[in-house]
Amino acid sequence: MTPGDGPAAPTATPPPSRAAARLVALARVGWLAYGALVAVGLLAFLGRDGTGATARYAPSPAGLASGDAARLDAGAVLTASSYDQSEHRHPLFLIDGDPTPSRERSWSSAPGDLAPRLHVAFPAPTDLATVEVLLAPPYPAAVTARCTRDDVALAEAVATPPIRGLVRVPLACVGADAVDVAFTPVNAAHPMVRAHALHALRPRRPEPPR
Repeated sequence: MTPGDGPAAPTATPPPSRAAARLVALARVGWLAYGALVAVGLLAFLGRDGTGATARYAPSPAGLASGDAARLDAGAVLTASSYDQSEHRHPLFLIDGDPTPSRERSWSSAPGDLAPRLHVAFPAPTDLATVEVLLAPPYPAAVTARCTRDDVALAEAVATPPIRGLVRVPLACVGADAVDVAFTPVNAAHPMVRAHALHALRPRRPEPPR
């Protein structure tokens, strides 16, 4: 444009072709689908604990839901003296209700924990008969279980783990609101404890006469 000429006439933008419009529509659908997948993934992650591995509410396998007080889905709260964060061996694996626990879904105490222990608080007072711990090698020298009510000990017993790892500690507790489990390492230089499951079993109810 030379000096003295008027302003240039506006240039009209041609409408997009049908093919371009289809591509834009497909892109929008793709982004919507991607957003939906991200939302589903976030919901699945938020339904798990901080490790992203243990479900907050586990299924109830038959035969355990009514007899086991140490269950995450029954309201039990478990705390541990430590856990091995390098291998994501979170203590909630012990009470997630998995009927077929594996090495990947197990708890390990931290290597520097010289006195590994667990504490399970129940949502309401309950009677207990036995505490069971399914251990993995190397096994501790002994397992001590103590049931309490309002931090007062009701009963305490010690058991030695068998060769196959399932240790049963008999207890006779009425109205317990918590149970503590302590492990005595065989070797103080390597005190790590590994376990797959923890059960706090109520007394069996007598079957009605047939």
